Amino acid sequence: VARRVRAFDGEESGRLTDFLLIRHGETAWNRELRFQGQLDVPLNDMGWQQAERLKNRMTQALVAWQAQGLTPTHLISSDLLRAQQTAQPVAEVLGHTCILNTGLREQCFGMFEGLRSADIQARHPEAWQRWLAFDADDAVEGAESMRNFHVRVIDTMQALANQYAGKRVVVVTHGGVL
Repeated sequence: VARRVRAFDGEESGRLTDFLLIRHGETAWNRELRFQGQLDVPLNDMGWQQAERLKNRMTQALVAWQAQGLTPTHLISSDLLRAQQTAQPVAEVLGHTCILNTGLREQCFGMFEGLRSADIQARHPEAWQRWLAFDADDAVEGAESMRNFHVRVIDTMQALANQYAGKRVVVVTHGGVL
């Protein structure tokens, strides 16, 4: 999944930062519907195929971007392996080193990480019910609340917009971040 958005850098200059947002490829845990959160799960075979298709798409797009003077200037990824593995083919196409940023990590799901929803319901029924209530300020043991997650992501993206004002930045991250 890729999206192109523009973010105001917050400065008087009014320079905009272009972001191309990309979600990492599939992992075995995605397929199993496990909560990955911040556990470092690698891409599976399908995820590697998706990364290769992304490389091909980026190669094609780069020609058009260059013709328009819109070539991406930076590549930034979550530091989690699945995002890094997805970003690597993009780095090859763009000729950029991938900059890792922990602020782009997926939400931490604490005690739910590594478990399927059925496992959570069986082992932690009260925590599961709290999760289903979608209280932005509540979090299960060891987890990041939705509000804290949101603040972290917005602060990270605002910092990137400020740091790369007027630039075009490819960001590889996670579904929750997007």
